Amino acid sequence: MNNPQPRSSPVLLLIFISGAAGLVYQVAWMRQLQPAMGGSVYAIIAVLASFMAGLAAGSAVISRVVARLSRPLVVYALLELFIAVWGLLSPLLLSLAGPAFDAYHPVSGSGASDPAMAAWRFLLAFLLLLPPTFAMGATLPAVARACGPRHDTVGRLMGRLYAASSAGAVCGALGAGFLVLPALGLAGGCRLAALGNLAAAIGAWMLSRRWGPLHGSAGQADAAEPVLQDIPVRTTGVRVLTIHLAAVLSGAASMALEVAWSRNFAMLFGSSVYAISLVLAAFIGGIALGAYAPSRFFDRWGASRVPAAAA
Repeated sequence: MNNPQPRSSPVLLLIFISGAAGLVYQVAWMRQLQPAMGGSVYAIIAVLASFMAGLAAGSAVISRVVARLSRPLVVYALLELFIAVWGLLSPLLLSLAGPAFDAYHPVSGSGASDPAMAAWRFLLAFLLLLPPTFAMGATLPAVARACGPRHDTVGRLMGRLYAASSAGAVCGALGAGFLVLPALGLAGGCRLAALGNLAAAIGAWMLSRRWGPLHGSAGQADAAEPVLQDIPVRTTGVRVLTIHLAAVLSGAASMALEVAWSRNFAMLFGSSVYAISLVLAAFIGGIALGAYAPSRFFDRWGASRVPAAAA
């Protein structure tokens, strides 16, 4: 017996909590890595690079198998559980890795400004933060699969999911910088975020038991409910390459602006934590509005008009 396509509304709260927890980690890790990286700017760059790389890699990997998942919410629950464990241990892991950040000693006498030392520290921070951010990147495709998007509603669905995740991220960024970390400290903030991940995992597990397997079995789509992966995409390699290149350049410019603005606001507020929180909240809030506002129109415009609208 096939289950009806589940609504997205019950999972929006899970996505909200997950997004908030992720930004608490991000602000806390930036703060903890400042001494090890030799300054707030280097810590911001390392954490942002790790986050973006992990989110992209996790999303790319799971998108190749997500269509075959019969219980994507179980996968989402396991991902959230992994994030909770890593986030809970992250202050200890970063503390234990402290001596390794100073293991490289420049021979030029340039100290922390030595490019090789900076690269070594960046690599260590990147490797420490890549596993949890990889799992974070895999969560949204898993939830989208659980909601069973049709080809004519995927724009609206993804807009709602992304908006919920981003709204949680804005709350997490502001809450981390102005409330959580000042009150609980770095370890306490990570414990609170891990508790949020655990709550999301339990909620997803309960929803999965309630909804049952998607489409009855893995990889078997309901003929009456055409989903996005069943719709052929006709485009040219040059067009795809152009769109990808535009996205890469836009993302690079955005991250450069985020780092620069964080540094400028740090001088204004006198604290890098407040500056990071405000800039992250502004960036994510703007991206969320930009993603959600036109999403309801994309389903009606069709694939051929969306790239032109983005330009």
